[in-house]
Amino acid sequence: MSSDIVLPMDKSGRVKIRRAVVTEDHKAESARLLAIWNSKKHGSQAEFGELFQIGSQSAVAQFLSGKAPISLKAARGFAKGLGCKIGDFSPRLDQEAQASGELSQLLDFTGAGTDLARRMSSADEATRQLIEIALLETDEEAVQQLTPSLVSLVRTMKAMLREQALARKA
Repeated sequence: MSSDIVLPMDKSGRVKIRRAVVTEDHKAESARLLAIWNSKKHGSQAEFGELFQIGSQSAVAQFLSGKAPISLKAARGFAKGLGCKIGDFSPRLDQEAQASGELSQLLDFTGAGTDLARRMSSADEATRQLIEIALLETDEEAVQQLTPSLVSLVRTMKAMLREQALARKA
């Protein structure tokens, strides 16, 4: 089975890994999350990360300390595990989660969306996240990391999303 992700490579053929930039907003989100974390009972960071599909103990610690920006997937896991809402610690990710839910509804009701939803359901987690980012982001960087067949589907969906937004404004 071929991968739908095209990874950027350096001159020596190794995969280039881009580190996410941690902003002051990310640090504030982590501080709010840490306050919630400290106010609740839970198991170890390793157990919590595994149980709520956040990642390793190291990933949980990095999100809580503000050394890594909290991802939407991690935010969902923290919210579920801590019994809070994503918006309690990250309004930014709360909006992203709502947009993702709207995107899922749109995918369910369109022809191109049905094809993309089928492709997303059989793709690995990294590919699904990349497709979601490509659909939700305004720049083309995420789109360019997909295979040509997925690029076509994503661009079709983005055009449909723009048309729907314009129709709602009219």
